[in-house]
Amino acid sequence: MTSKSNGNMPQRFYRKILVVTDSFPPDVAGGAELSLYSAMRKMDSHDTTTVVIALSKNVEKPTVARVDGFKVYRIPFHSEWPEFTREPSRWARYKKFVAELVRCRSDVFRYVKAVLVNVWMHKRHPNSLGIFPLMDRFYLLHARATDYMKEIVELEQPDLVHADNYRSIVMAAMFHDKYPSVSLVRDNRFYCTHRNQATNIRGEVCTTCSFGCTSSKASPLVERSVRNLMKDTLNIRHNALNSSGAVAVTSDFLYRQVSQIVPADKIVTIPNVTESPDLVDEWIGTPSLPDEPKIFCVGMIGHNKGQLSLLKAFKVVVEKFPDAKLILAGRGGMVKRIKEQAKAWGIENQVQFLGFLDRKSIYKHYAECTLVVCPNIWPEPFGRVPLEAGLASKPVVAYNTGALSETVMPGETGLLVQPQDDTALASAIIELLSNPELIEQMGRKGREHIAARHYSIDPARSLMNAWESVLQS
Repeated sequence: MTSKSNGNMPQRFYRKILVVTDSFPPDVAGGAELSLYSAMRKMDSHDTTTVVIALSKNVEKPTVARVDGFKVYRIPFHSEWPEFTREPSRWARYKKFVAELVRCRSDVFRYVKAVLVNVWMHKRHPNSLGIFPLMDRFYLLHARATDYMKEIVELEQPDLVHADNYRSIVMAAMFHDKYPSVSLVRDNRFYCTHRNQATNIRGEVCTTCSFGCTSSKASPLVERSVRNLMKDTLNIRHNALNSSGAVAVTSDFLYRQVSQIVPADKIVTIPNVTESPDLVDEWIGTPSLPDEPKIFCVGMIGHNKGQLSLLKAFKVVVEKFPDAKLILAGRGGMVKRIKEQAKAWGIENQVQFLGFLDRKSIYKHYAECTLVVCPNIWPEPFGRVPLEAGLASKPVVAYNTGALSETVMPGETGLLVQPQDDTALASAIIELLSNPELIEQMGRKGREHIAARHYSIDPARSLMNAWESVLQS
């Protein structure tokens, strides 16, 4: 983009990048947003201006503010669909339904059909509701947030649109005809339309999607309708990626997924990175080492992250190490269930829930634990936890799923076991707890490995190179 000053002042050349993201600090949901924020803060380019659009459930109307030097628009976005079902009163639901119907008038038949199937699933098959897709056509493309986004893009007139992660990629696709674009994929949603993107059926990782997760979950008619809705959703996601000028991924695992959707020459890998080793050392200070075994697990507490499997393994560990503690950091929908199960097994006093922690506090807990466990059920798209654990000099025990094999070096920085094998997970934890020297050795190796390999990666430069290649094409 070029601007000219009045009089005889020389021209000033600069480019404006519009970053669309699911969230932006201080509203951060997880590792994906942290990785984007970290990369953006490290960008050093005199000719680039970066503007951010962030989806937010904490605002009722668009806002704009400065965050660490970035101009950040926050636009209201609610994750529930259909949106009118959130309203407590019948009159409010009716008004919201009519408003949604008007917004979706170009797809009114599909909208009514999707609502009817969704309501039926809620009433008749509530335990199988997870198979119902997020419905991108209405949840994203016809959302009120898209109108706000259009206004901001028209106002800012960017040279390039960078869409970060699933929601932003689908919504920002409407600008691809007018503006060059880069999409950064950080999760499994372009490969799996299951609501929780589990990418597995009863523990068996999906290598192709045949919508088998819907089998015998509902009546044949409803099941067929759900599959059609899932296919429509997957097509929308694939079209969004294919219309991007370039697609970035964070791991070899995601590269293999995305290369089935878009040509391989459009894909670039930009791994996530951690905070700097020096900053981590400053946060940790001199850690107090635990008197009893402390097993630390970080992540959203839900099906995909596998905390329930870890609890089953921990029950076995306690038989060998009665004073062991399990510490869970994160929030999510399965907290209550895990608490109830721990109480049923009589180990509730040995399981601690920390909730959502800031970065400094998380590293403090890394430093004060004995080892870290990643019991992920889904194929982890990347996994920051092994990197963070390594910087805190802690070994990692993990299920060998997704990209975790890219960040855990078996036998050197941790142990990998067969996915969803609770017995093997317990045995690996017990093996390390029984060998303090091995724990120290793996922790030291993990620190060396992460500091040398992953922190040496410059995601900011890699991202800017991807932008540059699209702008010049």
